[in-house]
Amino acid sequence: MLSNAKEIQLEFDETNKTDRYGRLLAYVFVDGQLLQETLVSEGLAKIAYVKNKEAKYLEQLEEKQELAKQ
Repeated sequence: MLSNAKEIQLEFDETNKTDRYGRLLAYVFVDGQLLQETLVSEGLAKIAYVKNKEAKYLEQLEEKQELAKQ
């Protein structure tokens, strides 16, 4: 997805800027599609270690994860 992308954008969530190790966190959009959503939907990633339940796309990603499990 990334190697064929025309546009890659990062979006930072004000509620979760870094993880517990100080690493910068961002949502990655590839040609307008949320990469994390694609990975979760296809069962290639899972939601884990979310310290702030108010994260911008958390509910959307959790829904996709449940569909992938089914």
